Amino acid sequence: MALSDLTVRQAKAAEKAYSLPDTDGLGLVVAPTGGKSWHLRYYWLGKLAASIDAMHRRTSAELAGWMPPSLSLGWLDGLADDEDAAVRSAALGAIRSRRLEAAAMDHLRAMASSPKPLKWARLQTVFEIVDPRFLWSRDDPASLSPFLDASEYEFFVESQKLYDKWAKAMADTEKKADDKER
Repeated sequence: MALSDLTVRQAKAAEKAYSLPDTDGLGLVVAPTGGKSWHLRYYWLGKLAASIDAMHRRTSAELAGWMPPSLSLGWLDGLADDEDAAVRSAALGAIRSRRLEAAAMDHLRAMASSPKPLKWARLQTVFEIVDPRFLWSRDDPASLSPFLDASEYEFFVESQKLYDKWAKAMADTEKKADDKER
């Protein structure tokens, strides 16, 4: 049974983290600190991908784009050849997203041993291919934190400038979209 809004809001911290199951592999995890986060059990995506319902196949393809590239999703290539155009589009988008994130992670790993000019180029490339919001999260595999902790301060400053530039571009895009709706 799906979790209600009231159940989610009333979930309180306990001595140990616990999970409240929702539907289709989704669950709310409540941490001892009171923090709440949604977790998706990956194996459910494969079951959704095999569904006869195109909406389920499209949803599994869209969610696959958010899964770490290190996670093997063999069924995703099959969805790229699906008869439904929306499923194909979602699968191709997920495949592209996963390839870009894998490339960004390769750049992040190589940064530490790169000469300074190449570090600058790699930093710019990472900002271009990964959503910068993930770059600032210490918990994300694509985080810049390990690189910035070990690098000169100027890389932190440049990273902040790149992020600010991206945030401004996103705000401008959202404003234009809002203006079009009026």
